[in-house]
Amino acid sequence: MIKIRTVVFASVIFLIALLSISFKVIDIDLPGLNFNRGDSETVLGLTLGLDLKGGTHLVYEAEPKKDSELTADDMEGARKILEKRVNSFGISESSVQLVGSGTGVPTKILVQLPGLQQINVSITIAGQVKEKELEDIISNLGYEELKVSQLEEADGRFVISGPRIKRNDGATDPSLLLSELDKSFPLSILLAYTSLDDQNQSIDLPTLEQMEAAASLTEEADYSIEDLSQGIFRITFPNYVPRSGDVNSRFLDQAETSLLAAPFEEIGTLFQASITGGVSSWRITGGVEEAKKLIGETAQLEFKERDCLPIENENNEEEWPPDNLTKEEWLQVRCIIPTYYEDKAVALSGGDLVDAFPDVQPGIARPVVSIVFDDDGADEFFDITSRVAKNQDLLAIFLDGEPLVAPSASSGITGGRAYIQGPTFDSESVKTISIQLKSGALPVGLNLIQERNVDASLGSDSLRKSLVAGGSGLILVLIFMISYYRVPGVIASLSLIFYATLLLAVFKLIPVSLTLSGAAAVILSIGVAVDANILISERTKEEIRSGRNIFSSINEGFSRAWPSIRDSNVSTIIICIVLYWFGDRFTTSVIQGFALTLGVGVIISMFTAFTISRLLMRLVSKTFIGEKLNFYDPVGKLFNKKD
Repeated sequence: MIKIRTVVFASVIFLIALLSISFKVIDIDLPGLNFNRGDSETVLGLTLGLDLKGGTHLVYEAEPKKDSELTADDMEGARKILEKRVNSFGISESSVQLVGSGTGVPTKILVQLPGLQQINVSITIAGQVKEKELEDIISNLGYEELKVSQLEEADGRFVISGPRIKRNDGATDPSLLLSELDKSFPLSILLAYTSLDDQNQSIDLPTLEQMEAAASLTEEADYSIEDLSQGIFRITFPNYVPRSGDVNSRFLDQAETSLLAAPFEEIGTLFQASITGGVSSWRITGGVEEAKKLIGETAQLEFKERDCLPIENENNEEEWPPDNLTKEEWLQVRCIIPTYYEDKAVALSGGDLVDAFPDVQPGIARPVVSIVFDDDGADEFFDITSRVAKNQDLLAIFLDGEPLVAPSASSGITGGRAYIQGPTFDSESVKTISIQLKSGALPVGLNLIQERNVDASLGSDSLRKSLVAGGSGLILVLIFMISYYRVPGVIASLSLIFYATLLLAVFKLIPVSLTLSGAAAVILSIGVAVDANILISERTKEEIRSGRNIFSSINEGFSRAWPSIRDSNVSTIIICIVLYWFGDRFTTSVIQGFALTLGVGVIISMFTAFTISRLLMRLVSKTFIGEKLNFYDPVGKLFNKKD
């Protein structure tokens, strides 16, 4: 007897599955129900993993804070902070999960960022250089994948972009590109001396020998000096790389230039020291580097009250500014050189923030980070700015130990709102800094122990090959089943089509990220589904040969085949569970993807074999085809004739 409700149930399931994969994006927004699935850029809208879409796979190992142990609450807190950072950054389909269970507490955090590819290198070259010239230099250095674009005309600002910083010989270290560009654009400092002292008395200009003696005091082994004209010299340092230990946020500011020019101040009245060449700023954003900075670091914001010390002469009297500078300008100049200022700690820090977001300010070319303090922070900020305004000092702001800006204040600032700016700030960096400031400090330390990057083009090629392999395998199986088993083979083929449709729909609706190993598991699960249909077909043939009618043979065949199908599939599911645990324990997402996909495929194959295949076989047996035993088994018909 065929139950109508079974037919209706199977039809509804197939219709829902078919509609699910017919539309790439499913967006249902009803009162009390907000359901969104699918990706407009992928095949059938499926969620693709790193192997097929391209992106970045990072594994961090947690380290407890000093004199403490890792706890489950610490790890879950770290996971939530990282998830908040990644989601705020706008990376779609990202995954942040705890893995590993060495002592019962997960010790690793797996971060998967699909589609994260583009890397932008923002540089500023202090000197005249054209876009085509920079393109040729980068190409000749072996970085053919990188493209160059100029931000503003004639100001030396460029963006070098590409999928990764990779040289033709395979080198990917960003510091190599930095050092090579430094050689192409060596740092030069232009020094100009006046022939008059502060009392307008004539003095002798420095000689080339004096300049060479002073240059030797800079501790730079390689330099050259040019005497351009009366009192004007150019000193070039071809191998000078300031802050070489921090390549990603490298910046040559005025204070560093002053320190480099300091030995020359002793030999005359220096009135100008400016950079005339070299890579003066350097920052990597986007891609893996930006992701690692966003995830693994906590932005530490510090405020210090900068006390600008008076410059005293031999008579202990404060020196007044030169005639060409106002007193305010002189105070600002004196607060640039560390010798003439003192930074004092204040009771204000990043912990007093309640919000931080990217912003723009009138008169400032670069984007800024606007910050909002809590009530206590707002009161302290007002007190600090009031003291700064009264004493004509500065408020120095540091981010991760690096000085950003040291503004003055005309009066105390109320409202608990301010903004910070930096010489290397751009749209991506202010976004990253805002997220880090707002999300707070991580409760544990993180060490990057595994990094895997998949290029988008490689992922696309893998996806194409997986589709070809899966489609070819399915077609060959259908041909074999139909040619060998005839009507049961046709039924098995229809059941397989139902199975493939339902499997893809489940992957999309849950959703399950389909990886390259998962694609292999899908192809393998087709074989598992076929195996169940083969058992059913063989048992049905045996019942036909024993003299039963078609309908009775089908029922008995399913009853005899089901225990074998159940036991073999349950064994496979147990293996999938073990593999998934193994992949979670050892942070092997490839094994996890294979186990999860295969497990889901086996469960669905059990449903289609026991429900759909049996339903279709029963339906067909009630038609004229059910009277043709040779359509099921020619040998079975001969046996019936002999009986």
